Amino acid sequence: MRWLGAAYRLGHRVRTASTTARQFGARWAARVSPALIIGVIGFILSVGAGFRVAHSWEDAKVQTELELSGENRRLVIQSGLTDIEHTVLAVARQFELSDETVNHLEFDRVTHPKNGVVDLSLEIDWAPRVRQSERAQHEVAAAREVYPDYRINTFGPDAKPVPAEGQDEYFPILFTRNGSPTSSQLGFDIQSDPAQREAMDRIRNGAALAATAPMKQTDFSRPSIVFLLAPEFALGLPHDTPQDRRRNLTGFVRVTLVPGALIDETLRGQKSPQGIDISFFQAGAGPTALPFYIRSSLQRSEPAVARPRGELEAGIHWNNELTLADTRWTMVVTPIPTASFLAGHERAVLVAAMGLILTVAIMTHVWISRRNTLQLRQLLTNLRDSEARFRRVTDNAHDAIVKADVDGNVNFWNPAAERIFGYNEKEILGRGVHQLLTPARYRAKANAELARFSHTGKGAALGKTVELHGLRKDGSEFPIELSVTAVPRGDAWSSIAIVRDITERVRLADTLQLRSELLRAVSIIAAELLNAVTIKDAIPKVLETIGKAARVDRVLIVETKQQEGKSPVPVLRYSWNSPNAPDLLDHNSFAQMAPAELEMDPWLAPLGEGRAVTGLARAMKDGAAKALFTRFGIVTMLDVPMIIDGISWGRIGFDDCKTEREWTSIDVDILQTVADLIGGSIMRERYIAQLKNANAIIERSPTVLFRLRGEPSLPMTYVSHNVSQFGYDPAEMIASPELYKTLQHPDDVTKVQEAQAAAATEGAGPSVIEFRLRRRDGVYRWVETYVTPVRDTTGRLLEIEGAMTDITERKEAAEKIVLLARTDSLTGLANRATFMDRLQQAFAAARRGASPFAVLYLDLDHFKDINDTLGHGMGDLLLQAVGRRLKSGCREADLPARLGGDEFAILQTELTDFSGATALAVTIRDLLTAPYRLGESELRITVSIGIASYASEVLGPKEMLEQADLALYRAKEEGRDQFRFHSEELDKEARERIALRGDLARALERDEMELYYQPQLELATCRIVGMEALIRWNRPGYGILKPADFMAIAEKTGASIALGHWVLDHACEQMSAWRKAAIAPPTLAVNLSLGQLKTRDKLVDDVMQTLAKWRLEPKALELDVTEAMLAHVTLMQNNVLERLQQFGVRIAIDEFGSQYSSLFYLNTYHVNRLKIPRSVIESATSDSGSLAMVRAIIAIARELNMEVVAQGVETEAQRALLTAGPLPMKVQGFYYSEPVQAERAAELLRQKRIEPRFGARLDAKPAA
Repeated sequence: MRWLGAAYRLGHRVRTASTTARQFGARWAARVSPALIIGVIGFILSVGAGFRVAHSWEDAKVQTELELSGENRRLVIQSGLTDIEHTVLAVARQFELSDETVNHLEFDRVTHPKNGVVDLSLEIDWAPRVRQSERAQHEVAAAREVYPDYRINTFGPDAKPVPAEGQDEYFPILFTRNGSPTSSQLGFDIQSDPAQREAMDRIRNGAALAATAPMKQTDFSRPSIVFLLAPEFALGLPHDTPQDRRRNLTGFVRVTLVPGALIDETLRGQKSPQGIDISFFQAGAGPTALPFYIRSSLQRSEPAVARPRGELEAGIHWNNELTLADTRWTMVVTPIPTASFLAGHERAVLVAAMGLILTVAIMTHVWISRRNTLQLRQLLTNLRDSEARFRRVTDNAHDAIVKADVDGNVNFWNPAAERIFGYNEKEILGRGVHQLLTPARYRAKANAELARFSHTGKGAALGKTVELHGLRKDGSEFPIELSVTAVPRGDAWSSIAIVRDITERVRLADTLQLRSELLRAVSIIAAELLNAVTIKDAIPKVLETIGKAARVDRVLIVETKQQEGKSPVPVLRYSWNSPNAPDLLDHNSFAQMAPAELEMDPWLAPLGEGRAVTGLARAMKDGAAKALFTRFGIVTMLDVPMIIDGISWGRIGFDDCKTEREWTSIDVDILQTVADLIGGSIMRERYIAQLKNANAIIERSPTVLFRLRGEPSLPMTYVSHNVSQFGYDPAEMIASPELYKTLQHPDDVTKVQEAQAAAATEGAGPSVIEFRLRRRDGVYRWVETYVTPVRDTTGRLLEIEGAMTDITERKEAAEKIVLLARTDSLTGLANRATFMDRLQQAFAAARRGASPFAVLYLDLDHFKDINDTLGHGMGDLLLQAVGRRLKSGCREADLPARLGGDEFAILQTELTDFSGATALAVTIRDLLTAPYRLGESELRITVSIGIASYASEVLGPKEMLEQADLALYRAKEEGRDQFRFHSEELDKEARERIALRGDLARALERDEMELYYQPQLELATCRIVGMEALIRWNRPGYGILKPADFMAIAEKTGASIALGHWVLDHACEQMSAWRKAAIAPPTLAVNLSLGQLKTRDKLVDDVMQTLAKWRLEPKALELDVTEAMLAHVTLMQNNVLERLQQFGVRIAIDEFGSQYSSLFYLNTYHVNRLKIPRSVIESATSDSGSLAMVRAIIAIARELNMEVVAQGVETEAQRALLTAGPLPMKVQGFYYSEPVQAERAAELLRQKRIEPRFGARLDAKPAA
């Protein structure tokens, strides 16, 4: 019971304590709950306010700093990318303007850092266009000149180089700078890479530059790369349309860029980003795309990890775009993550703390106020620090940074802005940005745009870069690049502008644009001049085109007219005046400017030397030229010389009446090309006029003439009108220059293409090809085409000229002949049918201009007696032997035939003259009359020969064979065993030639040769200054013969070498005798023969030994050669004349201007004297053309410091004409003395002077 009572009492106490606790808790909760609720609410509000401040106030400051830092670096990077674009364009343009195909020397010159165009570190490649047909030749040349293992290749599946498969064209890397010159690099076909091929297609379709997207390399540990491509087009050819660009593309300049290295190099001079990462994406990349490069903050201990674009742009960031060629990159700038929320968010913590303090105790207001005061001071300090950091960024910026308030008044101005615009901070702050910095003509529009921007925050320049014009303090305008960022200010918007001065960039772009316009104008002008009927039709458009392209106000073509005995006078031939020209300059106004005085102005002197001249009005000295500048308002003038046919014709002038401009050497070269094109058209018009009659003959000919331009597609530029025989109109074929290719028979296309390619190969000569051509009615005709490549002095193919003849009938005849027996069964010679067919072909060829030919008709004398006495068997053996001897005596080009019985014939082709027929007749006669050993018998026979020579009036082969038969009849009638020509004149001449040849061979042995001497005099004083030795032949029964009567025979027989030695030896002997008598002239001239020149070293030895034999110095001897002889030694690379000159022997060109006149000979052989031929001197007194030739020869001699001798002076009028010349002259001729014997020559030398024979002209002809 006691235990139960205790338990009861304990339970009662527990219940009492529990009730008390519940009552206390309810009272505490009633007191604390409102405060707790207020505290919770206050805490939530305080923390929310803190985050609000962090995201609006602090993050706004961070955003502003991101924008300034990001935009500044974007502009620096963009400038670097733009500089690389300009570098690539400059390299491509220098390659394009080169005269030659890009080779390793040209590549090294253009891309060498010393040239100032290419940066030292850039990896730059050249990839030429190589067609399939050129691949083998290209690989061989590159292996020889560039890299031994060079082959055109691509990368296989294992990333190793493999030979490229067959395709229409390739673009292999041929040269590289700063790259790896290995087999995997050199020869790589860049279009095999899909990304590069896509960029190349964009260029073919019109892009000036193209770039690939950043690409990972085969080795994924290496950074991404970008390829930048620029095209090169054939100089002077159009590239405006995609078709033109694809056709005239010659290759690509490729630059390999590593974006990361490029960005780091560009930002090297910039302050490194503090607390920001910069990620770079390909423009248009999606939110999951990773950057191709990250520029990490230096505050990081390790590089930033690549994050997707969407993740970066979800937080605080700034982005904008960069441009490289036709591609874009996006750069995203983000702050690096901080260690804690407190870092950089002091204001947010402050607001949260204040909220908590207010929540805990409103009674601590004074303490909180004091805390706020201290916090405000800290805030001001932070703001000043932020301002200082911002000022350091802007002060170091290269570009102007300008801030304007919502009213457009400037409230921030960095030092770069002061340098660019000229205003200091005091002058600009608070002033309207457009009032001071925008040109007046744009100001109204700019103010309207500002008003719209202030209310909406939207504008044309926001978020991108635009090019505008700025206004400096001095009032001058200049080009700028502007980028604007909007800054919210409550309900309005202020702005931050970044301005870059792009004056130099615009100037460079303008220079390149001007050059491009000039080159395009050259292409248009070339086409206009080529297609115009006359230059007068083309010249208005030509001058307008080049005037507009050169941006000048006036273009003039002035011819310098030469006047006999007077100063040259300029004549205005053509002119073009722009609508803005201050005054019209035409023929009348030009003639009023005293043009004769203008031509003598020293300012124009360089034009005479073939050099361009420029002039500024303010720098001109008083004179006719300055008067021209003043009268027509010219500020700058450029005059370019025009040379036509090697002679200064005049000039083309370009007047700029607005600006003082400096013409670059490249611009002058382009305009010189225009002058050369116009000069070439003038010369072509002259040539066309000269060939007018010849063209009429051509049009009546069955032979069609044509011309193909020497470019890869070989377009037709000319075809004669007689192409109508095939049913085509010439204009139709010129309008479609490749139409002729479609007319070839499909089976012949490959053969024709190979023949054209062979003709275009360097060093190729004329060739012939036969193929089938489709007439308009669809019928194919066989044609024979002769093609001849025409090249310039450097070997570059200019055009292919051709002559096409319809040979269908000839081909059909040939096919028929194949079906017939072609040979005589007894002798193996051609039979009558074959002979007549070949004779027909020879006729056709001769009528097309081939060499003439002859027919020899042979008959064995008394052959019937052999048959009758010895039998027909012996007669057949004799005929066979005769056939063998005929074959042995003929050339391969000749055709011996048996016509029947004992009659034979020979068709002798490729004759230079008909003396060859005589020689063959003699040979055949000697062969056939030699004894025959037939079995046990020995026979002797004789032969009679009749010869007929081709003449245009002969009707055909049958008639010609009849003529030979008649000649054979005469040979038999006059005694047999001889030959006769059908023509009595040729017959007589042939016999005389044989006699002359025999007499000439013995003339030296019989001492029949003699030397005559003709004095050479100084025109002004009549003093003897030289003698010319002239050979004469005292031929018994014929009298004295001159060289013209026998030297041609001597050359053919080889006798000219012995005669030349005899003349040299006897002339030097006579000179030595005159020396001993103290009457010797300064020089003695001796004529050389071509046969002597062909002996080369023997001639040199002969001359030097003869001079030593007679104790004469080399300068006392002058050797005279003709232009034809110079042409031969040049062709045969014979240096005998140069060697003789080195010993001191003088060289003169005889009969200069009558044969192969070429300034090349004068320059190559350093000739001492030119001799004007008698024919030119004779006609100069009555023919202006001959007079001009005399003056031209004298002018050439004066410029090249040569002497001139006028030959064949026979009248006082001729002497007077030469006396009026500007150069001291030497003369010789009958007016002073005919050639005389040595005794009379000695008497003349003792007189020292010879007075001219005043009076009537002597009729005797001068000796050769």
